[in-house]
Formats: sequence, structure tokens, C-alpha cells
Amino acid sequence: VPMVQALEILSNGQKNPKAHMRAVSMDLATATAITDRNLFLSDPELRPHMTLTDCSQLSDGASALILANEAGLAKLGIPESRATEITGVGYKVAGLGLPNDPLRLANAARAAAEAYHAAGIGPGDVGVAELHDCFSISEIQLYEAVGFAAEGRGTGLLKEGVTEIDGRIPVNTGGGLMSFGHPVGATGVKQVLEVHRQLMGKCGAYQVPGAPAVGLSANIGGDDRTAVVVVQRRAA
Repeated sequence: VPMVQALEILSNGQKNPKAHMRAVSMDLATATAITDRNLFLSDPELRPHMTLTDCSQLSDGASALILANEAGLAKLGIPESRATEITGVGYKVAGLGLPNDPLRLANAARAAAEAYHAAGIGPGDVGVAELHDCFSISEIQLYEAVGFAAEGRGTGLLKEGVTEIDGRIPVNTGGGLMSFGHPVGATGVKQVLEVHRQLMGKCGAYQVPGAPAVGLSANIGGDDRTAVVVVQRRAA
């Protein structure tokens, strides 16, 4: 199932002219092939379950945001209709040496709860999301951490098509880290920018139908030791 997610994201990236992997195509048989070329882990138990095609690539890139309040927008001469509003932010950290359940992104879940509370919404209000898919399994774990699926049920969203561009909760519509690319320091800002562009209806071939009103981005680092979740909505 994780490779189904990876191929879905690759397909999204092919519609994005800025994606690192926009010219790459791959079928399920190639992606899941157990070959020396695709296997890289030395642990014999884990080796067949994490292949190179499950991993994002480090990319070159840059991203930027302009943050302003109403007075700042007026000073810049930018109407609120061109902006999206950050209505909630959750930021949580945990020590690298602390016990960590590899099946759960508990720190990201704490950050998501904080962001939802600040925004006064819940997971069911989100119309588009950018989730940190450094590995194929990470996106599925984040489905559960941000409340899109119950614990252990994240793969069901893929099987039911819920996270496709025309699904109930479109995720990583521009290709995510695995297809768009992962320029590390720029990734978190790029996620917020991608949500902004979706909310404003500016994503062209990969635009979510109807331009959603509320979006969410979740960025993690250090194996879920740092997590930032941002909720946005159209300002006007």
C-alpha cells in the first residue's frame, strides 16, 4: 500500500511544472521490484519493506513567504483577497534520546491538536493538505497523526481514494517531497505556500476542484522529534 501512495504522488508531480520528478514515470511492478538496485538497507528483516522508491530525494530549491497583518497588507498595497490567513499553528519538540514508538508520530499528533484548537476547527474541516512524505510510510502515519484516519487505519484512505486530488481530503497535490523534491530547509515553507496556492485556485493542472477554503500542512524532522502543523484559510 505505501507504494500505491508513492505512485499517486508521482502522478501528481507529473502535473506540476516545478516538480523534481515531473518527467519520471513508473509502474507498480517496477516500484515494488525486489532487486539489488532497489534495496539498500542492511537489516535483513527490514530490507524488503523499505526500498529506494519509498524515499524522497534531496533537491535544490528555495521558497519564501511574506507574513503580514492587516495593516501590513495595506502598507504593501496587497488586498486581503490575494492572501490566505494562518489561523492556527502547532509546534512541538521532543528529545532525540526519548523513547519513540516507530508506529506512531506522537509529536506530530500533539502539534496537530494544538493547531486545530487555535484555529477552532477539526480534521473534518480540512479541504487540502501537505504532509511530510520523506518516506512513503511517513505520509500514511501523518494521516493518523493529524486525525484524517484512526490509528492503524491510514492505509484505508489510499484504498478508498480519499487522498487523491478529487478525493475528500486531497494530500500532496503537487507531488509532495517524494515527487516535487525535498530541499530540506525550504520544504516546510514550500508546504505552506502550496496550501496557499491551492486555496487561491492557482495550481493549474493539479488544482483541487472548487478551490478548498481550509488547508493544513504538517512538517516533521528528526524522526518526529520536531513537528510543525499550520492551518490556513482564505482571508476574504
